[in-house]
Amino acid sequence: ACARDVDWNLTCWGSSDFVEDDPVYDFSVASSHLCALTSGGVMACQGFDYYGQVSGPNAAGGTWADVST
Repeated sequence: ACARDVDWNLTCWGSSDFVEDDPVYDFSVASSHLCALTSGGVMACQGFDYYGQVSGPNAAGGTWADVST
């Protein structure tokens, strides 16, 4: 589970403790991973990387406009 506070900071808990201190404009949570889109269009993903779902956006670099898991 994840929640975004009034300052747009994201905190997740459960099997994936994730804290993003940069403002998060979009995020998506799946059963084994999550991805967050930060203020500069940077994708931050964490969790199990069974099929490249976590390493893909992180390795690709660039900026992003939307996220879905």
